Amino acid sequence: MAVLDSCLRKIDAAIAEARAALRREPRNAVLTQLLTVSYRQKLDLLKRAADLPTGSFQD
Repeated sequence: MAVLDSCLRKIDAAIAEARAALRREPRNAVLTQLLTVSYRQKLDLLKRAADLPTGSFQD
């Protein structure tokens, strides 16, 4: 569970940074793409975590 939490924190930080940058530069296509990729990474990670066998996250 610690690994999942760590990965989610990193992805969430990237999302927050991209969103803040987009507020400053709303027409920046690179930042938009970065935000999209970050959300996809988070979704993929959560899907993989959901597919793990029950009890996989016990510490």
